[in-house]
Amino acid sequence: MVTHPRELLPEGAEEKRVAFETTLNEFMLRRRQQESQLLLQYRQSLAELRRTVQREGNYEGVISVDKALEEYVQSNLLGEPRESDIEELALLKRTMMQIREEQTTISARQIIAAAKKYTAVLDDLRKGYTQKGEMEVAGRISAELQRVKSIPIISESEAILAKSAGVGGAIALPGATMS
Repeated sequence: MVTHPRELLPEGAEEKRVAFETTLNEFMLRRRQQESQLLLQYRQSLAELRRTVQREGNYEGVISVDKALEEYVQSNLLGEPRESDIEELALLKRTMMQIREEQTTISARQIIAAAKKYTAVLDDLRKGYTQKGEMEVAGRISAELQRVKSIPIISESEAILAKSAGVGGAIALPGATMS
């Protein structure tokens, strides 16, 4: 990751950087909260499903749900549907995974939109400083563009959006060269 001391960016760019990083942190916090809420909902749904299949006297169902509960307790993750799952459990897992995917895609779109907005501002600044012949300042702005491109949550968001679109390529941010 390319890093440069914040004071090296030109006047006005530091405020943009702070605003951008604050926005990213808010998106990441919201995403973690959504994930926690989804896992809690999954745990509660598993417990309710277990009570339902037990009331019905469905031995295989109880065993299947107990196994899913045990996996959840051990990993704190959503389980993948399995052939051995009862129909209701498989449906619950698919539904929760779909909700997670939708939330993740929305979050990725927001992160990429914020990154594109910030890099567009930086690209305009770099162009202005280049036109004025202030190549040192333009170079620092260019380094900031590269730093933004290397932020893990941005590359992860690009991959999520590429996958959801069924595309294998990355989404290029303005001013950031692909490496």
